[in-house]
Amino acid sequence: MLQVFNKKGGVVVLDVPPPVCEPGKVLVKNYASLISSGTETSGVKTASQSMAKTAAKNPDLVKKVLAMMKKNGVIKTIQDVQKLLKSKELSPMGYSSAGVVVEVGQGVTEISVGDKVACAGAHIANHADYVVVPKNLVARVPEGVDFEQAATTTVGSIALQGVRRADNQIGEFVVVSGLGLIGQITVQILKAAGCFTIGLDPDAERVKKALAMGLNRGVILGKEDPLKVIEEITNTQGADSVIICAATQSNEPLKQAMEMIRKRGKVVLVGVVGMSFPRSPFYEKEGHFFISTSYGPGRYDKNYEEKGQDYPIGFVRWTEKRNMEAYLNLIAQKKINLSKIISEKLPVKEAPQGYEHLMSAGSRPLGVILKYTEQIPDKIDRSITFSRAEKPGDRIKVAVIGAGGFAQAVHLPNMTALGDFDINTIVGLSGDKIKSAAEKWQAKKATTDYKEALNDPNIDLVVITTRHNTHAPMTIEAAKAGKNVFVEKPLAMNQEELNEIVEIVKKTKTRLMVGFNRRFAPFHQIVKKEIENISTPPIITYRVNGGKAPADAWVNDSEEGGGRIIGEGCHFIDLLSYFAGEQPKSVYARSLSAHSKNIIDYDNVICVFTYPSGAISTLIYTTEAASDLPKEKMEVHINEKSIVMDNYESLKFYGFGKNEIKAKTPDKGHKEEMRLVAEAIKNGKEMPIPLEDMVNTTRISFLILESIRKNIEITL
Repeated sequence: MLQVFNKKGGVVVLDVPPPVCEPGKVLVKNYASLISSGTETSGVKTASQSMAKTAAKNPDLVKKVLAMMKKNGVIKTIQDVQKLLKSKELSPMGYSSAGVVVEVGQGVTEISVGDKVACAGAHIANHADYVVVPKNLVARVPEGVDFEQAATTTVGSIALQGVRRADNQIGEFVVVSGLGLIGQITVQILKAAGCFTIGLDPDAERVKKALAMGLNRGVILGKEDPLKVIEEITNTQGADSVIICAATQSNEPLKQAMEMIRKRGKVVLVGVVGMSFPRSPFYEKEGHFFISTSYGPGRYDKNYEEKGQDYPIGFVRWTEKRNMEAYLNLIAQKKINLSKIISEKLPVKEAPQGYEHLMSAGSRPLGVILKYTEQIPDKIDRSITFSRAEKPGDRIKVAVIGAGGFAQAVHLPNMTALGDFDINTIVGLSGDKIKSAAEKWQAKKATTDYKEALNDPNIDLVVITTRHNTHAPMTIEAAKAGKNVFVEKPLAMNQEELNEIVEIVKKTKTRLMVGFNRRFAPFHQIVKKEIENISTPPIITYRVNGGKAPADAWVNDSEEGGGRIIGEGCHFIDLLSYFAGEQPKSVYARSLSAHSKNIIDYDNVICVFTYPSGAISTLIYTTEAASDLPKEKMEVHINEKSIVMDNYESLKFYGFGKNEIKAKTPDKGHKEEMRLVAEAIKNGKEMPIPLEDMVNTTRISFLILESIRKNIEITL
């Protein structure tokens, strides 16, 4: 499919694989989308800025980079920044489109295949042939509204929400400051509501267009004094409200608005303007200042937008979706006329030309409609195949599902360097990213449908590095498809998933490996050799500085990430069991009780494990440590001897008669882990970690949380 991207240096249109429909979402074949003159063009300008200008405007980012250098070193930080910049080379464009529903995800009942819909959302309602949209960001298009009109729904809803925030009554005097696309629509909504409108803009042509659409009085800024006009029209009482739709760094629109309102009048900020203003006009009038957040309640709420949890209409009358529906109904009722506002229409392949027109000097269009082919194929092809020379030798053909930052920084380089693997297929949600990854790692195919990889008889190994909640379902499907499976931790999110995995793996005799790489780290291999022949059981302490993650980060989501103990703590549970040479016989855990919304108690845990041999270990996992404290440190004490591992940088021995070992580069065992996986598959052996160990480690991560909740020691 064709999709528009913002790339450093300009806008590009690329052919990328179409997305797959997901639960709670719908797949829409776009017929039209809107390029707006404000938000999107500013994004293009920002992307073209040099790093120096970006840094000057974002001093906090500079501080973060300097802190990273202090903690991780200059070379590692440069590598991390380069990877981040690489990942942001292409940015999807668009946030307002319309088309026909071609697939409906699980859990969506109110929308059907064949429905005409309007779509909203940045990085969702993209300029692309196909888009996947959550159900709360989709609205049915009523009869009499065409796709081009419906494609303006997002900006129309932004205008409508601004009017709602002003809470205007019939007959009130309302000033609309800024007559761009949103301002033009705002004028028409106010006209439909029975308000007297005064429009301000320095562009005479925009004022003229607004007057043609029903504006009662236009003011060309720089030629007329708006304050005098308002005084004259309102008989010196002032405007009831001012809705600011302008986009400028100047403080003048806000300062001007406060001077124009009557006593206890309202100022609503919809656009983006300077926020410095004198106190006296606002104070003396006891004015009301409101911010209008995009297209209504639900915006920026992950539960509403992504998870489809609606707000009850009895408590929140106008949500994002209901605003979208109301705007579409206004078009259907002929209350809003877009014919003279947006006249430029281009095929999607000419999108760069549309952006150029919007950013050109002089007279510019208020928006550009992009048009798409209206042909819907019987079967959507979600793959791109690349021509390449066959890799020499007997290599393991791999499909990597979820080629994000971690896979591309760790697994893909390691598999390529080892020479035992043939990266055959790259799978992911974003067509542009997987296409880029497939080209970089010389894969044969890029696809957004992981089932294509599972159904490919040539694939020997499936590597799963997706978000945590998908690990178990994908592992089960891969096992049923007869594939060898390497899945990143965690293996499962709950005991039911774990039980099903065990049942399927044993039934299909699948070779399964979970990415518990820490036991394969060179330092840990040395520690294991030093203590395994000592009869005295060890006492081990492992401390992890997990780092702060926002409370709403996906890893902390109970459904998506499972939290830090299930998501990452399992690494260290496995490692401690590896050193003990056996699985724990009991676990007791306590968490922090911070009573703070900024601290997740279950991310700050102390766990005590006991083992049948008499060994004991403690895991301390915290997100509250200093950011410059190294991430991991371990102490092993056995038979009056000690070993200290400090963040994979040094290994110190006490009582062993050995010198300290320092690492040239920290190695957490990822490459060795993958080498052993290749060896197991090629030689028909079991995977390097026994299934029982991986299952027990996963189960123990669940029991840690149970121990915390019940405040009990749990015997395994």
